[in-house]
Amino acid sequence: MSTAGKPYFIILSCGLLFAYIATRCVMVDITHDEAYSFRVMKHFWYAEALCTANTHWLNSLAMKAAIISGWERNWQLRWFSMLSALLFLFAGGRWIMSIKSVHLKIFAFVLLLLNPYLTDYMGLARGYASGIMLETAALLLLFNSLNQMQDKMGRLGLLCAALSCIANYSFVYFFAGYAAVYFWQAYFKNGKPGWRKGWFYVDILISFGVLIFIFRALVFITRCSNDIVGAGTGSITEVARAFTGSLIYRYADMPTYCLVAVTIVLGAGVLIICATGLGTRAKDGNSEYFCSSRILLITLLLIIGSHILPGAVYPYARSALFLFPLLCMNTVYFAARMKINKYLLTLASLMLAINFVSAFNLSHTLDYKAQEDTKEAFDRIDAMQIKSVFLGRGTYGVYTNYYEQTGKLKYSFHGLYADSLLCGQATAYALLTEANAFRIPPCYRSDTLYRSRSGNLTLVRLQKID
Repeated sequence: MSTAGKPYFIILSCGLLFAYIATRCVMVDITHDEAYSFRVMKHFWYAEALCTANTHWLNSLAMKAAIISGWERNWQLRWFSMLSALLFLFAGGRWIMSIKSVHLKIFAFVLLLLNPYLTDYMGLARGYASGIMLETAALLLLFNSLNQMQDKMGRLGLLCAALSCIANYSFVYFFAGYAAVYFWQAYFKNGKPGWRKGWFYVDILISFGVLIFIFRALVFITRCSNDIVGAGTGSITEVARAFTGSLIYRYADMPTYCLVAVTIVLGAGVLIICATGLGTRAKDGNSEYFCSSRILLITLLLIIGSHILPGAVYPYARSALFLFPLLCMNTVYFAARMKINKYLLTLASLMLAINFVSAFNLSHTLDYKAQEDTKEAFDRIDAMQIKSVFLGRGTYGVYTNYYEQTGKLKYSFHGLYADSLLCGQATAYALLTEANAFRIPPCYRSDTLYRSRSGNLTLVRLQKID
């Protein structure tokens, strides 16, 4: 076995990756979604917490525990995501070490763990990190139950899959697919009626209890704020665009024909992978590939069915992260089943590794690039003793929902929302964002006072034109 295939190399690599994630937890400024969750949990407004899809319950409860303990800095609020990242790396590492081929091990490592978009969310106080960790643990436990013929591992996996829904509601699709395969494997595969087993009713209670809870929560959110719409899209081509953008860590506009072609290629690839997995039943009805492909297929069918019948949006970008471990594992199993050439695997691994290295940074995330350097800019404004400054949507959200709610981190200047910038003041100050600068009224001329390190934020002084 080469050095790259040995357990200590995988453990060391996972350790370095965790160090990178932990460093990002400290260095990356708080995002407006994290800030909003912080404000809701700080005051614990029950109605607002229940009314928004921004509340990811396991993360929100962990954030509340941090607030009660007096931990209000960005990295302290992200403690649960850091723990989830560590457990995800452990579960992912265990799965990778179970693979026999060295080249396949390396490919599995870079595909599952060296994804810059996933790394972003492992370092943010959101529910995606814990959801991904619980999903990966559920799959690993199911695979172990197949190999060791132990139902209790599968049952523990069912519990992990159920908790992933509580971590983030979008994981309900995965949970439903997992539960369907689990019940078949545990209670009906051998043709015997499963309801004669006592644990059958416990598992049914867990499954239906979670599904009813999630359904009730989604209905309440839809009636209260319709916040669910913002977490998805009605276009399948937009799903493909977001998927490729998150994979290469940059969103880019594509011509319609390119977008359609990418959608067809991705869809065909997933169908081929699923069909190949389902075909393994002839050889081994308990194969990991067979089970994981069934979970993936059922999950995808539920997503499509939910869109066609109730009119639910397709999950995309971060709301589709629950598909990532399933797609990765099925891709690796497909490569093993088809005996993909080791040189092709090495080339694919190299390209994925280069993509990860090129996205390496300690300052921002892909989805929240507009909030990069926010603290640096606020520190500069405070040092300049400016009394009030107009802020764009993202930076204003960070200011009013996070810094204004803290004790030690509160600034002396007053942040104003950009929409309130009119022509009534002779002199005003505004912090502009490179990504989505708000419109300055034509009655003002601007002078640049400061530009942030990355160039993302610019502080300008506005003088009224006589």
